[in-house]
Amino acid sequence: MKNLGKYKITSILGKGAMGIVYRALDPDINREVAVKTIRFDLVSEEDDREEMMERFMREAQAAGKLTHPNIITIYDVGREKEMTYIVMQLIEGHSLQKVISSGEKNSTEEVIRLMDQLCSALDYAHDNGIIHRDIKPANILLDKEGKPFIVDFGVARLETSTLTEAGTTLGTPSYMSPEQVMGKKVDRRSDIFSLGGILYELLTGKRAFQAQSITTVIYKIIHEEPIALTEVKKGLPIGFERIVCKALAKDPNNRYPSCSELAADLHKIDQVSDKTIPVTMMKEELPTLMMKKKRKLWPIIAISAALILLAAAGGSYI
Repeated sequence: MKNLGKYKITSILGKGAMGIVYRALDPDINREVAVKTIRFDLVSEEDDREEMMERFMREAQAAGKLTHPNIITIYDVGREKEMTYIVMQLIEGHSLQKVISSGEKNSTEEVIRLMDQLCSALDYAHDNGIIHRDIKPANILLDKEGKPFIVDFGVARLETSTLTEAGTTLGTPSYMSPEQVMGKKVDRRSDIFSLGGILYELLTGKRAFQAQSITTVIYKIIHEEPIALTEVKKGLPIGFERIVCKALAKDPNNRYPSCSELAADLHKIDQVSDKTIPVTMMKEELPTLMMKKKRKLWPIIAISAALILLAAAGGSYI
């Protein structure tokens, strides 16, 4: 492919199950861009094809209204025969997932700096009525200076929209909230749960919820607490454990009500004397959350796992 609409394709940045992300040139202003495509003709059922096309267009609608230094900028959207594409800001760098997978160590100060920017971006999106619904390391790009950009609002939805049917589960299971894997209504606190999972992984190099199968991952998200941070990595300030525990609370009402409050607690962490950290969740509150009885939800888990597999339609930016 040489051109897509007016955009001159120069190389491939990445491939997904349903499309490709290209590096391209906008000839009108001589600007390099990233062009993400979706091949809707690969979907056999016409109703499914139409739904996916509408979902893709909602990505542009959702992300296009956002202007924030840590959210990828959307420039254009169009169609070329059976292919729909979205044109966005080109980031020279790599994903947070690649950083984590490489085993690169980050200082706690660097983790706090990164999380602060992510919290700012998501708080802005939430205040504009948009829930991302698929926050994960692969959907966070880092430029050459390490500045993060949140990408792939493909499964984002307006809080006021009723387009998502009850029981539809989208996203990446390892970072999804309990209410999302159960197909319940989600709000900003679901994204906060995902941020908690990312924070856990940045600090330990391990996922908070990991297993060999999607079904088991979902079971753990609903029923089990992750291994304590201080058991996985010795020497971490206790404040991190309290913050992660609150962000990953099973009950949304026990999580941070906003990303800004999570960020505020991160900034309170005292590397010298972590025992006096004035985080908004006190230490004695933690066992109460962990000991709550959880009912078995295997039928819902099985359905959710199937829906996740069906929803894995498009590749992210990288």
